[in-house]
Amino acid sequence: MQNSENIEIAIEHHAHDTAQQIMQAMKSVDEPSQTAFESQETNIIADPEELNWLGNRIDEREAQQQILIDEKSTLQAEKVALGIAALAALSRSENRKSFFKKVWVLSVS
Repeated sequence: MQNSENIEIAIEHHAHDTAQQIMQAMKSVDEPSQTAFESQETNIIADPEELNWLGNRIDEREAQQQILIDEKSTLQAEKVALGIAALAALSRSENRKSFFKKVWVLSVS
């Protein structure tokens, strides 16, 4: 009975040591990536000129995008205006045709 208790204690101790070794190994793997992330973050913040340049590029792109939006709106407005003008011209043309038809019918009868 005492031997089986000693074996159980030895197995538990071995399992505990193994778990500690695994945790220690995982800790050393996690630390370098965290350090790399922190140093990368520091590099970004450490260069204000680059941030300023990037900010200017973003502003330029937004301005270009706004110009394209304005041009698109202008083209759409011109398209609508041309459509209305075409409908008005067609309407006048139809009115003239019906007027001439009426005149012709009156003159023939």
